[in-house]
Amino acid sequence: MGKGAKKMRFLSLGCGPNHDPETTKQECASEFKKAKESIRIVAGDLNADFYSDKQIVDALEHAIKKGVSVQIAYYPTSSQEGSPTSDTINIPGVKVWELQAPAERHTMSIDGRVARIEERHAPGATTTPAIICRDARLLAHQLDSKFERLIETGIK
Repeated sequence: MGKGAKKMRFLSLGCGPNHDPETTKQECASEFKKAKESIRIVAGDLNADFYSDKQIVDALEHAIKKGVSVQIAYYPTSSQEGSPTSDTINIPGVKVWELQAPAERHTMSIDGRVARIEERHAPGATTTPAIICRDARLLAHQLDSKFERLIETGIK
């Protein structure tokens, strides 16, 4: 190392897998409530099991009341199970974009520090394997950048 160079440390991201729908709701609601600046979600259909769930709706409303920007970009399909829900779309303050084509991955970024990435799955899947990483600023920043590109170029 040269003079004045800083020694780099690599730390664990605090990532964990997520398979169970109830755990997904609890973890996401908890992170939504902690949000201070932004929540950005890229999804397929706004699945009713998740987006109409009372704890999710309450957590998003709580975040908005604190001044958090909540943005959702989704690609609707004809699947009945995943049809968009009025509960989420009608929450005052949630900005929603309908995409022209499915996104590469379903993701969430919260405050540029928490990142959630879902495994690819078929529309209407009952379980959605995913990984959620806290204090993952680089990864969350990449998800935010992809979100920005999607809403700039992929809106119907």
